[in-house]
Amino acid sequence: MLVEVRLRVLAIQRVLSRFSAGDAQPPIPDCAPSPATVTRAIETVYRLLPLERTCLKHALIFCHIYRRRGLPAVLRIGVQQNEGFAAHAWVEDGSGALLTDPLEDFVAVPLPPPVRRARDE
Repeated sequence: MLVEVRLRVLAIQRVLSRFSAGDAQPPIPDCAPSPATVTRAIETVYRLLPLERTCLKHALIFCHIYRRRGLPAVLRIGVQQNEGFAAHAWVEDGSGALLTDPLEDFVAVPLPPPVRRARDE
């Protein structure tokens, strides 16, 4: 729900900048869910809620869950221009391995740098 609220209230640049860096919290021992488990949980919640699931929301939630457990997760947003224009979001770990499903022929674009608020400094 936090991602849904942030996407509706905050500027998209601010939401994306929170997820552009791959920073994770200190690891939680023995608490490393598999990417498939996290994906199933996200899909289950969206089936129960009257909200539309998109690749961006899925990737943001996935990043949040992984980072809260001290695991690396980097948000990627890509574009494709074949028969028009399309965009897609996915998650990679710190070494470039895929954690969620990317679509073919999407080229990742750079995300904005993290926004620093006064209380962060």
